[in-house]
Amino acid sequence: FYFLPYASTGCSALNLDYFGPEEESRSSSSRIDRELYELTISKLETSTNSSHLEDTLNRLMCSAESTSISVRKTPPSEELSAEASRVIAALPSLSFMQANVLMFPSILIPKKEAPALK
Repeated sequence: FYFLPYASTGCSALNLDYFGPEEESRSSSSRIDRELYELTISKLETSTNSSHLEDTLNRLMCSAESTSISVRKTPPSEELSAEASRVIAALPSLSFMQANVLMFPSILIPKKEAPALK
């Protein structure tokens, strides 16, 4: 077995400068999407109006649904076999990874079975 040198010294020996605070010169509004910020804040507040939370979530979902989806087209200069073309065509499109903001649901509950928001 190969053990990392940090295993015996604990996590205090790790260099975690990468996770340090960002520069203060940048404003928070330029780094955070307004709707995502509202959704996060509304979840944290204890006296949140459920309609406000639903409105924010609905705005986010509407913008996600209107996002265009493009199909990857192989440049004509590439000479691929028919089998290779079928394999590439079957791969999922990861073009969404180029977006400025990636959204992942925190809870996956079908709408019919979802309990009312409190």
